[in-house]
Amino acid sequence: MAANRILLVDDDPKVEEQLKEPLKEDGYTLYAMRNPADALDFIHRDPPVLILLDFSIPAYSVDSFMEELSRVTTTRIPVVLLITMSEMEEAPSHPGIAGFVTKPISISQLKAHIELIFNMSRPAESPSEPDHSAEVPASVVPEPEHKPVGNKELENVHVLIIDDDNDMVSFLSEALIMEGFKVTTAMDGYEGLVKAQSDVPDIILLDIMMPKMDGFQVCRLLKFSERYSKIPIVMLTARVQPEDQQTAFLIAGADAYITKPFRISDVVERVKHLLTHEVVPPAQAE
Repeated sequence: MAANRILLVDDDPKVEEQLKEPLKEDGYTLYAMRNPADALDFIHRDPPVLILLDFSIPAYSVDSFMEELSRVTTTRIPVVLLITMSEMEEAPSHPGIAGFVTKPISISQLKAHIELIFNMSRPAESPSEPDHSAEVPASVVPEPEHKPVGNKELENVHVLIIDDDNDMVSFLSEALIMEGFKVTTAMDGYEGLVKAQSDVPDIILLDIMMPKMDGFQVCRLLKFSERYSKIPIVMLTARVQPEDQQTAFLIAGADAYITKPFRISDVVERVKHLLTHEVVPPAQAE
């Protein structure tokens, strides 16, 4: 496998023109194929390090391409989907898809995604201690009857909270610590991804709308990795549209989706359930 070759599978020549020079700046050589069958033949002869796959490639569905890909090579090649927001609902969930970049393509977003895929073992800084001084956030339903009780069985269970809302992070941290969990936090998507890789928590609570990298991208990258894919991920978000939930479950690979405002007891019970029960993907659940 050539260490710097990226294969683009897209029938639009403008995409190749847009990506070739920026990727060359980072040391990659971009090869473009308009026809999926030609691309698969190319992969069979000399597998690239990464495949950029247009969601709407002609003559092939993404599922059929991924199936053929597994036949032409035994090498595990990460695949990044190039997809429009309107196509998100139709995108398949496949373990070989490492991530997705929305069209029109942002070069900086694409470069960041490629870098993260190739650096999933990058060490992180020591996690910061949570701040417990914040008031109850507006997105948490007051719950006078909920009385957290420490549980020694949970003392070694590590929860990573990734959210850019300081009040939310502080409130969740305090509530989970009182329940007996060990908690670390991150204030943006990129920091959260790095901490997930270095700390390997038992479960992750993940916001969607965050700076540097959104929750969908963080979740997809972790679920693609063999090392981190088994970590349950709960998305806590104010986004209530059905298409957001579909993206979370079917594309990003989330294990649970809780909308704000929520009750802290619901979050605690969902965390406990995911830690003690085998996760059934929502697409397979009855």
